[in-house]
Amino acid sequence: MNVYQTITERGVVVTDLDRSVLRTPRPPRSDRPLAVVLLCTAGEAWVEFNMEILHIEPQTRLCFNNLMLSNYIRTSDDFAAIAILFDPAFAQDAAIGIATEQIIHLFEVPVARVGDDGDWQLLLAQTATLRQCGDMEQLPNAREVTLTLTHALLITMSGIMSRDNNLEPRNTVYTQTDAYFRRFISEVSSNVTTKHEVAFYADRLNLTAKYLSDICKRKSGRTAKEIISTLLASRIKRELVTTTKSMKELAADFGFADQSSLGKFFRKVVGKSPLYFKQDHGGVINNYNDYQPSTND
Repeated sequence: MNVYQTITERGVVVTDLDRSVLRTPRPPRSDRPLAVVLLCTAGEAWVEFNMEILHIEPQTRLCFNNLMLSNYIRTSDDFAAIAILFDPAFAQDAAIGIATEQIIHLFEVPVARVGDDGDWQLLLAQTATLRQCGDMEQLPNAREVTLTLTHALLITMSGIMSRDNNLEPRNTVYTQTDAYFRRFISEVSSNVTTKHEVAFYADRLNLTAKYLSDICKRKSGRTAKEIISTLLASRIKRELVTTTKSMKELAADFGFADQSSLGKFFRKVVGKSPLYFKQDHGGVINNYNDYQPSTND
């Protein structure tokens, strides 16, 4: 059973990462996104995510939601980490009962150092228990057990984040509005490449477009259209910098009528044309060895 089959069956997989694993040839890119929590236990790594280079070191955690594939630019020889891979729908179920604001903040701040040794040991212990359950082939009610353990892990992580950032306590009652908003974010992450209209997502959730936008405004301060446009622009940015596709090809890939429509959308959201953006970010590194961190990294 491969990783994706295991995730389908149980919702989560815990695996080890080191320099040798990251440098092996990668399997073909999957169209299936994953939610990822990574705990760095030794060494260092530089990771490219959403056009930003993130530096991780021992006792650092990363959280990525609906991640297709991250790019490990450079690692030290002694790099080691524990990766927890979730089916996004499973992660949403595991987050029930945790304030939406805390979950959003957890993934909007993808990298953070866990400064308290006790907090770090608790995260490692919870992860070890999750791994142990995953290794038990005949575990009764395996998915329900791993769901409970994942819920506990997310509670711990969000609690640490809230305390360290002095966030005000929030009501953790999980409402139908929370469910709609989280489902909307998941749907956008999966379909935004070709589906840009609020009406499409409202239909998927059996809501009116206006009610969906009201929910998004209450939960994030942004309308549904603004959220869709932001994520779509992020996907286009990555393609501009990491591929040699023409504007005509990108317009077709992202569901625009022509390259002029793509350019108009991009300028409106990003503030500059796609070609100027590509020129400004032409130095983004896409392999392990070309990136040499400065003394400030």
